[in-house]
Amino acid sequence: MSGSPVTSVQVAPDNSLKLLSYKNAPRGQILRLPLSTPDLAKSKVIVPQSPGVGSDETARAAIESFLPTPGHLYVIDIIGGPSRVRVFDNEGHAVRKIPALPPVSAVAEVVSIGAGDVMMDVSTYIKQPTWYRLENGKSTPTALSPSLPYNFDDAEAVREFACSKDGTHVPLTIIRRKGTPMNGATPALLNGYGGYGISEKPYFAGRTGRLWLDQGGILIFTNIRGGADYGQEWHKNGNLTHKQNVFDDFIACAQHLIERKYTSPAHLAIIGGSNGGLLMGAAFTQHPELFRAVAPRSESTTCCASNLIPTASSTPQNSEP
Repeated sequence: MSGSPVTSVQVAPDNSLKLLSYKNAPRGQILRLPLSTPDLAKSKVIVPQSPGVGSDETARAAIESFLPTPGHLYVIDIIGGPSRVRVFDNEGHAVRKIPALPPVSAVAEVVSIGAGDVMMDVSTYIKQPTWYRLENGKSTPTALSPSLPYNFDDAEAVREFACSKDGTHVPLTIIRRKGTPMNGATPALLNGYGGYGISEKPYFAGRTGRLWLDQGGILIFTNIRGGADYGQEWHKNGNLTHKQNVFDDFIACAQHLIERKYTSPAHLAIIGGSNGGLLMGAAFTQHPELFRAVAPRSESTTCCASNLIPTASSTPQNSEP
């Protein structure tokens, strides 16, 4: 295992090191290395990477982080943006059912509370961040959540998939008030980023999201290539000479919304910042007929050429190598 790209190392209570490695595993794998023989070449894979293909989306899950506790190893996966939590023993054997999380949610942090149990900081688009207690395989919300003068009880997060130009299934999440008519007349704000291996994870839509829904609009968040929403391959398939995949994915999401009558070109606006500014410029340049408004929140549109030149000596700050 010498030279493997290990991104995280933790000392486990069973006198071993647990490591997150991406060597020959673009969706991540967990290694175990006894402290008595701290030679990486003697490490053992105890949680392998997902297969990468299959009818179920979980086949594309990527390991994002982990936490060893007395008797248990908690593994947090990212599956196209949302999180999944799996529980193993210290040898990598599954010991509990996969704990249920709120729909379309992300785990921001996991902390040990003793006896092999943990607490998790969980966010969704339509519920404020809340700490959950996970014990005996069951997750329960606690009172550790901010008190707000508004809520999203009348809203829902709908997760769907667009088909990109090359046939890749691209996730998108639509935030809307329940009962919003699908007649093509709803104002829609489509968000995108697609770069630097930064994943689009569910986060609380907050006051701005509440105001937009109250005005009759819908919000859409995309998990296009260039991010790490399905691991390193998802990122690499959207950078450098593969940057067009990012644009195609975003365009496919826009077309999906129009075809399903969530909105129409006369009511569709797109928005993105930093690297997402490049995306906005490219999407509008290639398909101006799809959008009523475009909001690039940066000067990233200047780095189009540099994204295609990995050896450029004067790459702008916001371009992706």
